[in-house]
Amino acid sequence: MLQNYPEAEQNYDRAILLLVELNGENHGDVALALNDAAVLQWRMNNFAKAEQFYMRAYKAYENVYGPVHPHVGAAVLNIAQFFRGTGDMDKCVKFFNQALQIFTATNGADHPKTIQIQQMIQGLGI
Repeated sequence: MLQNYPEAEQNYDRAILLLVELNGENHGDVALALNDAAVLQWRMNNFAKAEQFYMRAYKAYENVYGPVHPHVGAAVLNIAQFFRGTGDMDKCVKFFNQALQIFTATNGADHPKTIQIQQMIQGLGI
């Protein structure tokens, strides 16, 4: 698989600009593109940029759907996993717990996604 990260980065930057121009910052499509750009930045080891994109995606989802919605929970879970990957365990735990609260509220305590997040938290060994 070819990994032309610079070209992908340019394409994401263009797409985000166009989506924001068309829809405003607080739109589901913008949030999705921001999240995908965050993943790209993480793969490129640009952790500061990745964090910025993840946070923008989270805020966009929250502004669109409110603080307790599965899309917001997924964005928060992505941030938790990002911080786990960077080794920032304080932030990791904070965001895992927030994701757990959101998914418990939206899906219930017995939902597979809620249980999965509980297992992820237990797997941290903290």
